[in-house]
Amino acid sequence: MQEAATPEAIAQCGWELLQNGPRRQQMLQNYGEMRAGLGEPGVLSRVAEELLDMAALSHGRVGDRRP
Repeated sequence: MQEAATPEAIAQCGWELLQNGPRRQQMLQNYGEMRAGLGEPGVLSRVAEELLDMAALSHGRVGDRRP
């Protein structure tokens, strides 16, 4: 999939979104639904913090987040 992300392909997708109002609106609606599903702002940072804490605890390092 990464190989398909060429500058030309990205530019083409962007151009199509600019030209196709309904497609753009659908994409924005989908992003809105995704963001709503993630919860309040900062959720990703809180999840990352929690994962780092869990990893430190699993290695017996309370308060030390080194892997």
